[in-house]
Amino acid sequence: YLLLERALMAAEGDGSGVKQAVGRGSKEWISFALYCVAVIAAFISPMVSVAIYVAVAAMWLIPDRRFERAG
Repeated sequence: YLLLERALMAAEGDGSGVKQAVGRGSKEWISFALYCVAVIAAFISPMVSVAIYVAVAAMWLIPDRRFERAG
């Protein structure tokens, strides 16, 4: 998602509607960081890794209103 979002911003240029809606994109960066931690944790404790993946999925179940506000 993070890569797709960045590609859309680059394609639309400086006045990108996606860029205005997303802002800093903290939710995306938190997800990315947690996925990186989960990959490393998989070598130590697979259950911790699965718990992190479930937490990220649960985080994305919360509706993201940024695009509606920017629309």
